[in-house]
Order: sequence, then structure tokens, then C-alpha cells
Amino acid sequence: MADPEVDVFAFQEMNKSSGAPRNDKAIFAAMTSLVKAQAYELSSLPGRKKTKAVYQFNLISVVGADMYRLMFAPNGSGISTTKIDSEQYIARYIVSKRESFSRIRFITSKAFRSALDDYGKLHSANVKWFGGQQTAFYEDIIKDHDRIRSLSKAFNAQIKHKVKWRVEAQFKNLKNFDEEPFLSWNSKRNVLEVSYWVDEEVVQWLNESKDIQGVIEAALKGVYRYSGPFEFDVPF
Repeated sequence: MADPEVDVFAFQEMNKSSGAPRNDKAIFAAMTSLVKAQAYELSSLPGRKKTKAVYQFNLISVVGADMYRLMFAPNGSGISTTKIDSEQYIARYIVSKRESFSRIRFITSKAFRSALDDYGKLHSANVKWFGGQQTAFYEDIIKDHDRIRSLSKAFNAQIKHKVKWRVEAQFKNLKNFDEEPFLSWNSKRNVLEVSYWVDEEVVQWLNESKDIQGVIEAALKGVYRYSGPFEFDVPF
């Protein structure tokens, strides 16, 4: 969507024939109802939506009348009038004791149908942009400690119990094995190291166990989108 062309100072409903001003209650109600609806959605989404998602709210008010833009000359020499089909207004309100800025688009009923195509294109552009950002985030992620750490909770949740019972079944002396691995990229050997604070005997078994390797491989692919080489080690 294009940026607003002008800074709208005010809206005024007027008689088309005489130009006499009318009560602007309807215009004010149109703006406040949109802002309040948006505030409600923003506050209620966390309770309805548990998975993370990106939302873009587009506030539109359809006007069943003609719209004109009145431009006041800088030196006060006159007023120019232009008939328009759409105008954007940056609204500033206090909603639930919080300051809110919202862009509201007023559009005539005649132009509304064609405007829907604009929002379809906007959605497609958003999908493309966010898709690119997501792809960029996962690119070489296992070489970046901060990005690894940002998803470590999800990774550990997938492997913790699967690794725990297998290790405890193999090594009877290891009770309550709740170790969380440390992931790091070994640039010299070009391999991802999955490190546990355990004895060398356990590390050797982890590297030889196809079962354990399958658990880690699936989690690395599912969480980090990584399907390259990895090995178990002890952190330094």
C-alpha cells in the first residue's frame, strides 16, 4: 500500500449542494469503532491463538458518498478542491489506557471492489517477504550461537525424554539423566557438535548408537532445518 499523500488535518461532512457543514458524529464513530475493534483483536489473540503468527490489520471505512480533498494554500491565498475515491488518515487514540496509532483508509463504495485487489497484492507481497525472512533466518543457523540458542528450548523438548530413557537403559549408573546438550559448530572440521557433560564411554556409545543418532537427526531437521553431519562430544 502507498504511503498517505497528505497529512489530513480533519474530516467534515457537508451538504453537497450548499456546502453547509453537518454533524461529524458518523465520521468519528467510524474511526473509533475501527480502532476499538483492532485493540480488542490485539488483546484477545494471545488467548485464542497459541501458535506464533504474523498479523497485519488493515482498517477500512467504506463511505457511501462522494469525497473531496480540500487543500489550503500555504500563504492562505485560496483552497483547491479535488474529488477522490480514497484517503488515508493516521488516527491517534488512547485505548484501554494505552496510546494507539492506526492508519485508517476511507474509501468510496464505488471504489471498494477494485481496492480489494490491492489488499490481495499486499497479502501476496507479505507472504513473499516473510517467507524470505524465514529462509534467511535458517540459513547457516547452526553456525550462529545466538540463533541456535533461540530455538534450543524447542530442540531440547523434542529429544529430552527420548535420549533420557535410552541412556539410562544402557548405563544403569546414570539415574535421572536430564542433561541438555550444547550445540556448537566446529569450523575446523565442518561438523556440528552435540555435547553432553558425560564420560568418554557415554560419548562413544552415543556416536555408535543408530537409535540415538536418529532421534537427534530428526530434531535437528525439524527444529533447525539442518540435515548435515553431526557428532557427540564433551564441551570444552
